Amino acid sequence: MNEIDSYILVSGGRSSRFGSDKANINLDGATLLTRHIEAIGSVTPIVVVGDESNHQKENIRWTREEPAFGGPVTAIAAGLAKTPPSAKSIAVIAVDMPYAVDVVRGLDLSLLDGHDAVIPTDEEGFPQPLCAIYSVVALIRALDAIEPLEGKSMRELASHLNVLHIRLASDRQYALVDIDTPSDLEKVRDGRMD
Repeated sequence: MNEIDSYILVSGGRSSRFGSDKANINLDGATLLTRHIEAIGSVTPIVVVGDESNHQKENIRWTREEPAFGGPVTAIAAGLAKTPPSAKSIAVIAVDMPYAVDVVRGLDLSLLDGHDAVIPTDEEGFPQPLCAIYSVVALIRALDAIEPLEGKSMRELASHLNVLHIRLASDRQYALVDIDTPSDLEKVRDGRMD
């Protein structure tokens, strides 16, 4: 499997249910943002859509969605605008999904040859489009199709893509966890992924 060309980390939400910036949640001695950046490494380009922090590595670019808090679709568009023009594949990851880098690396990138996106689903078939890989060309085309972007849902964006859904195995379901509330964080820290 080839390497993903670039990553977008969606980190600029209001975190209203959690009560503070989720990018700075500490899990096992590191913030969620730091965990993602370290998991991706220092070679692959990363665009962080959110408030700039002290991560100043050469492979990281920072941006914000327009308008601020305009939703994940506007964040993806902002991230794509900063993605290297040579990128053909891109992983889109929500910062509040601590295991998402491992998930997207486990997806078969060659499947993009016949699809616009490869999106994992849980056991109930619920898709996680903010933990997925996309064809850059197809993603740009889909974004153009749903302009204006503010307030648009990931479901609407995905409706303009030829998506392959991959159901994760039962013993990998924990990897799709996202931390929306303090209770979710405690479950992750305790190893309870229910």
